Amino acid sequence: MCKSKHRGHIIYFDDQMQEWLYFDNRYSVKAFPDRPCVRCGKPPTSNGHDSCLGKLPDVVHACCGHGFAIDAYTKTKP
Repeated sequence: MCKSKHRGHIIYFDDQMQEWLYFDNRYSVKAFPDRPCVRCGKPPTSNGHDSCLGKLPDVVHACCGHGFAIDAYTKTKP
């Protein structure tokens, strides 16, 4: 089974359905992409940003890690 994370939720790829599902309820990630963050409980902003980070100056991409410190990152403009 192929596993990953989406906003702190464990997800897995279902070979029969050919899509990613949430491990805890088997709902499609595609159908419910805006589940709140596991750590802060906030949904993503309308732009898809992590609510707890807000808009960071000179940052192109960022992730709070959603409770998994090793997954947190920022990428700034060159």
